[in-house]
Amino acid sequence: MFQNLPSLAALRALEAAVRLGSFKDAAGELSVSPTAVSHHIKTLEHKLGVTLFVRGTRRVTATTAGTHLAEAVNRGLSGIVAAVDDQLEGEKILTVSTTPAFGALWLVPRLRRFQNRFPRYRVQLETDTALVDLTRDRRVDIAIRYGTVQAAGLTDTLLCEEAFGAFAAPGYLQTESDAAAFDFIETRWRQTGLHRIGWSEWFAAAGCPNMAMTAQVRSFEQEHHMVQCGIAGQGMILASTMLVSDFVRQGLLSPYRPEIRLPGMAYTLLTTPEAAASRKCRDFRKWITSEISSA
Repeated sequence: MFQNLPSLAALRALEAAVRLGSFKDAAGELSVSPTAVSHHIKTLEHKLGVTLFVRGTRRVTATTAGTHLAEAVNRGLSGIVAAVDDQLEGEKILTVSTTPAFGALWLVPRLRRFQNRFPRYRVQLETDTALVDLTRDRRVDIAIRYGTVQAAGLTDTLLCEEAFGAFAAPGYLQTESDAAAFDFIETRWRQTGLHRIGWSEWFAAAGCPNMAMTAQVRSFEQEHHMVQCGIAGQGMILASTMLVSDFVRQGLLSPYRPEIRLPGMAYTLLTTPEAAASRKCRDFRKWITSEISSA
């Protein structure tokens, strides 16, 4: 059944070269020379009788046949890795990529519950506003993202829809009873694809649009920095009701006019189909959906 298969080394070289778009990068990942990768590709082309790459002066481009074969190899190798990982004893690393705000304000405070329930896993958290390419960076098992995401070829799980409201430290609300005297703080996200949610929209929803002309508004690029300003009593913040829920329960923040809510976007959990089948990803997905639904 498998007697006509090319060598595993050649198939790995093809998969890495197509995924990374470079013989040099593939060589670096596989710890071999670019010449070795090129030799593996030429051997494959000779054995199969097809062209797998179009070679240019400074770059190589995978052909349709090369892309199709590399995708099949990726699925097969990923399935093998997941199956082997499920059978290994001892600690297993689960790498999760998410946004800095979600990681700092919601996920990290709850990770101990995940670790207590699944002590065999060690969670390695990576935070960035940019979405990691799960098809290229195979170190990452799961990505949790906010807003519109391109999920082509990925398995996506909707975690929750978000809303935004006004919050401040209890002492700040007692000191500044007149809304006109508030210092207003908001987040201005750098990443594209997120619709604006700011104080001007909140003023309009509250029936006082003219305040947008006179209000003193400060902004941060990271939501968790803004939240810390609110906790420190530096002003009124416009924040995700989900991400500040712990601080509200702890009495560090209080909602202001809670009947006014601005609709946000959604948090989505993303994995490759192969990673989604692994036990560690299944366990994490089940745990986080349960945490969010019970919040």
